[in-house]
Amino acid sequence: MKVWRLQGRQGQPREEMVAEEVPVGLIFNGQPQVVLMATPRDLDDLAVGHALSEGLIDDPEQLQSIETLQRPEGLLHHCAVRGLNAVEGARSEALAGSGCGLCGVQALQAIRRPPPLPQPFHWTARRIRAGMRALAAAQPLNQASGGLHAAAALLPGEPLRLLVREDVGRHNAVDKVIGALARAQWRAEAMLVTSRASFELVQKTAAAHIPLLAAVSAPTSAAVALAQDCQLSLLAFVRGQRMTRYAGPPADDELASAAATHDRCDSTEPS
Repeated sequence: MKVWRLQGRQGQPREEMVAEEVPVGLIFNGQPQVVLMATPRDLDDLAVGHALSEGLIDDPEQLQSIETLQRPEGLLHHCAVRGLNAVEGARSEALAGSGCGLCGVQALQAIRRPPPLPQPFHWTARRIRAGMRALAAAQPLNQASGGLHAAAALLPGEPLRLLVREDVGRHNAVDKVIGALARAQWRAEAMLVTSRASFELVQKTAAAHIPLLAAVSAPTSAAVALAQDCQLSLLAFVRGQRMTRYAGPPADDELASAAATHDRCDSTEPS
């Protein structure tokens, strides 16, 4: 779109890309579930990921068909589902903004708390840092517009591989990753996000059986508490060589470094 860029007192016209955000209504078996303000791409992944993370389905195979209808006011995403779970208090026809992950929940009792994840879980700080560096270079929409969040599944094995999705809403990006993983029948060793670590992102990551969430920015107190309850490893402020661990076991390379330091200290003690 055409904009006017100011630098000091001088201005000039220029063309810039603006992140697209549209209302997307998710409708399951004819019943409206929620209206999300989302980036209109990878919407099948969004529908599957939302349904899985909200407990509406247990398996992506339950989703029989998806049809998208264009309306003047936005998009309607109709999903035919076999064996749709009844989640009390979860249905909402209200608008959920691009930054809102729990807006559609009508009662506190309806907030889902995933069961604890299997233990033990092993991870390395080196691999998380490498994943974050790769994610920073894998966001074409954000690089063009500067207005989107990204989430990525760190896939097992070498060389390092990411499954990346972008959206104006951080929880939408995570839902898209979860949906894409489920549809491909892949598993992930970590969820990486370019945002803060909020309660709903911990909730969605744990519900998808992903054992680690790493965020560029700060966590919330509710996110830390839920991560501890779910035995999910939670890392925040993952920038460059820096990261802070709020929940979960130490990294394997962190333990190795501590052991090496301990050995050096022992060797310098007088006999």
